[in-house]
Amino acid sequence: MDPTTNHLIFIAGVFLTAALFYLVFYFGFSRKVSYLFFSLCCIGHAGKITFLSEVPYLDFGLIGEAEKWAKLLSFYIGNTAILAFLAYEFSIPYRNQFLLLCIPFLFIIYYTGIPLSSIVTPVAFAFAAYGAYHRMDGSIFSLLGLSGFALLNYLDHEQHVISLGYFLGIIFFMVCMTLAVGRQLAQQNRLRQEALVRSSRLENQMLKKSIQPHFIFNSLASLQELIDQQPRKASLFVDKLADEFRTVSKILGQSLISIEDELAMCRNYLSIMEFRKEAQFGFEVHGFNGEERVPPAIFHTLIENGITHGYGHKTSGKFVLKKTEIQNGVQYTMYNDGECNDLKNANGTGLKYVETRLEENFPGKWKLFSKRLPEGWQVKINIYQV
Repeated sequence: MDPTTNHLIFIAGVFLTAALFYLVFYFGFSRKVSYLFFSLCCIGHAGKITFLSEVPYLDFGLIGEAEKWAKLLSFYIGNTAILAFLAYEFSIPYRNQFLLLCIPFLFIIYYTGIPLSSIVTPVAFAFAAYGAYHRMDGSIFSLLGLSGFALLNYLDHEQHVISLGYFLGIIFFMVCMTLAVGRQLAQQNRLRQEALVRSSRLENQMLKKSIQPHFIFNSLASLQELIDQQPRKASLFVDKLADEFRTVSKILGQSLISIEDELAMCRNYLSIMEFRKEAQFGFEVHGFNGEERVPPAIFHTLIENGITHGYGHKTSGKFVLKKTEIQNGVQYTMYNDGECNDLKNANGTGLKYVETRLEENFPGKWKLFSKRLPEGWQVKINIYQV
């Protein structure tokens, strides 16, 4: 077996190991579609190696048209998947449409005899440059990897200084991106741990706030008045207090709860505040199918925030919670018709709790928008699947 063949076998092993490595990344750490595309890219380049090697056990026994199409497919997958990886890694606009156009275009280019790398490389540089312009994680590593690939490919095909420069360049790019992904995962793990700690602290604060002495005192004072004046109402008030404490105890320590438990807690809280403030609060819910799971008390906290800052002098109010489908995810909108004009206080501990819970369960895949409306206050939460 000649040295070149040994090198080909080694490079094929590297590509297959990397493909498995990125599958582990996808299923074990973060289900990013870009990881699947990079794994596919490595498989495609491993396929290229098999058609350059003369080792019998790397020969699939294909002949004629079958070998031609298998070779074309491996070449095509290797080059297309690397563009798909970069497009999804750096959230390129209209990436789905672009990739659909790439499918026939690269086939046509291949049949014209133009090397695919001469087309793919500039596009890949453009994607990486887009990521660098928007300061996305891993973009600098990708530019470094593509530069190394272009240099090694040039030294091989143009200068004939080294052999297998194309594959060595892909390996160099692969190493650079693996370093970037490893750095991202380490950073995500650190942020997740920090979010868990903050979430635990804020949860304790929330629970303490719910049962702290002044809350109990005020509730019991309201109860005493009801016992004296409206005994039937007093009995209902006790039931609502018990339901609230029971639900809070049930969710303690959970990362996600059913939407039914969350809505029950919201309604219980509103009922308690109706007794406490001698007010009337409406609560409308739209767009839910009952199967949703959400971080505990995020909508409850938004309602509590709204009552605290928006209904100081009002004796009636309305809360509307709506779920809508958006591109690559869902949006939850909480609206109330309160009179809050204090933006600083409205965006205080309550929203910090919500943000921490979202980061804990959907790291890097959520956005929260809070703003004053002419007739109330609105908070939108976007949760993305990719």
